[in-house]
Amino acid sequence: MWDEGIESNWTRLAEGMMLEIREWRELHPKATFTEIEEAIDRLMPQARAQFIQDVALASEARSIRRESEANRPRCPQRGSRLESRGEAVRRLSTSHAQPVELRRGRGVSPACGAGFPPLDEELGLLPGTLTPSLAEDAALLGSLVPFASAAELIGRFRQVEVSEATVRRVSESSGQAWVELQREEVEVLESEFCRRPRGRRCSS
Repeated sequence: MWDEGIESNWTRLAEGMMLEIREWRELHPKATFTEIEEAIDRLMPQARAQFIQDVALASEARSIRRESEANRPRCPQRGSRLESRGEAVRRLSTSHAQPVELRRGRGVSPACGAGFPPLDEELGLLPGTLTPSLAEDAALLGSLVPFASAAELIGRFRQVEVSEATVRRVSESSGQAWVELQREEVEVLESEFCRRPRGRRCSS
């Protein structure tokens, strides 16, 4: 689903960035390396977010309506083919506080009534407004330092405001997922260990 209009839009963005960078350099002919880095970092985020958004939406999973019934995604709970229920918009925050807007099709299972956008599953998006990489940073930092400090560090290095409450939620959710994974692995090991020849039972 690559739209040719994407490339023309990117060309305009690139030309605009090059013009801004050239003008900045002319105004700062003796800039230090650090100042140059900071200037480029200020000019790039908007284009970066647009690139991410366009590439994410260039997927067959974006629209359910275009798919024949036989090719539509299945409900992960009941296995029934999803029915198209229009579009929904999801807004995410990425680095430098740049928004990414995903307008994608929403499917509903006729068997259980559960609904979700297949594109979200394909992209590996998590609940909330953070992109997966920001959520990963929040979970990692939240496991190492106090939640408030983690939020400050994310703001410092990713240039996006994340609340202490969000870091807490993401960190605790990640921790719970890890505990559940460990529990499942233990159950598998116990099941394999408890396999005995007929007539012998595994002690409890």
